[in-house]
Amino acid sequence: MPGPASWDLPSAATPNTAVTEISFEKMQILGNDPAVLDQALEWACNELQARALETRNAGILATRHAPGHFTLELSPDVPFGYTHEAG
Repeated sequence: MPGPASWDLPSAATPNTAVTEISFEKMQILGNDPAVLDQALEWACNELQARALETRNAGILATRHAPGHFTLELSPDVPFGYTHEAG
């Protein structure tokens, strides 16, 4: 199993946003700066798209749990090549 994902964003100042790799298929994003949060969500989505190419049997499910709290995960309930939003 690979180690935690490195969050390599162009913006160096990200003290109020965190991306946590929960598993190979799931990431949690927490933050309160909308611009940095948007970058983090885009990065996580791109990372999961690359991982989905390995199996080609799941799409991405993005769930908003609360303001500034999201999870993105590979889901067999979402067709490969698609991203669906929940919450």
